Formats: sequence, structure tokens, C-alpha cells
Amino acid sequence: MSRNLNKLLNYSLLKISLIPIMLWIISSLVFILLRVAPGDPVDAILGSGADEVSREFLRNKLGLNEPLINQYFSYIKNILCLDFGQSLSTQEPVLNIIIKSLPASLELGFFSLLSATLIGFSSGLIGLRNRGKKTDYIVRILGIATYAIPPFWGAMLAQLLFSVFLIFLQLEVDFQYFSNNLKLLGF
Repeated sequence: MSRNLNKLLNYSLLKISLIPIMLWIISSLVFILLRVAPGDPVDAILGSGADEVSREFLRNKLGLNEPLINQYFSYIKNILCLDFGQSLSTQEPVLNIIIKSLPASLELGFFSLLSATLIGFSSGLIGLRNRGKKTDYIVRILGIATYAIPPFWGAMLAQLLFSVFLIFLQLEVDFQYFSNNLKLLGF
């Protein structure tokens, strides 16, 4: 038993030690993809009809006039210092926006993990208890289907099931946020 525990501990430590490398690779890929994407970020922010003075001012402010390697090191340094910049829509620091929404995200993640664990274990036990029978095949098909359904589609189906058909959960909408975004879209 202790040998298996030792293997599990070594495996876990290996995976944990790879987290910084994985984060570096992901952040570097994001940087590269943002730089090779078609279009100019200044045009995306100001629009193509902006005057040259405004465009040059924003280009300097964003550091887009710097050499690419300097932009990359500045990007990595800012990430390590938790400086994610300013939101273009609200002019608020992005870290503040993340901190504001973190409790709701953690709550959603916790209850999603809890419900997935309960449903997964109970389905597995039902399938195990009825091995080779019709119930086992139904549980297997449902398990495969949950992997095949895209998460956004599964979330909409779950909202329909629990909020509309079963009236088990109340579907809450932040109308102020919704109406503000509709105004931005021109409705």
C-alpha cells in the first residue's frame, strides 16, 4: 500500500511541478496568437476612422511601437506582477474585475464539481451493480453522451430542464447587465 501511495505522491508532485511550465507555454501562445491575428488592435479599439494622432497615442500607450521581444518580456513581467492592464470597456483594472467575479466563479465551480461527482459515482455504481444488463448500457450511453455534448449546449439543456420543465431552480438574470449590453449592441 505504501508503495502505491509513494507512486501517487511522486506522480502528483511531477504534475504540480509542470504547472508553471504549462502556464508559461499557454501565456506565450496567447501572446503569439494575438500578434499574428489579422487586423490592427488600434483599429479594433478606435475604429478605422480615427485620426493619426489618436492612433499613435494609443499605439504608444499600449506599447505596440516597441520591438516584439520587448513587448513579450513586458507582457510576461506584467502577468507575473498580476498587472493584467485596464479593461477597454470600463477602464477598470482587469484584476479588480477578476476579483469581483471570483466568488461567483468559485461557487459555480464547486457546485459543478460536487454535482458531477455525485452523478458520476452514483451512475457508475448503478452500472456496476447491473453489469451487462440494460441499465448498465443506458448508463454507459449517457456517460458517453455527456462527453460528446459541448459544455455550452449541455449547460443550456440543464437550465431548461431544471428551471423551465422541473421548476427546481430559479433562473436569475442580471437585467441591468443585460440591458446595458443590449444598448452597446444598438438595441
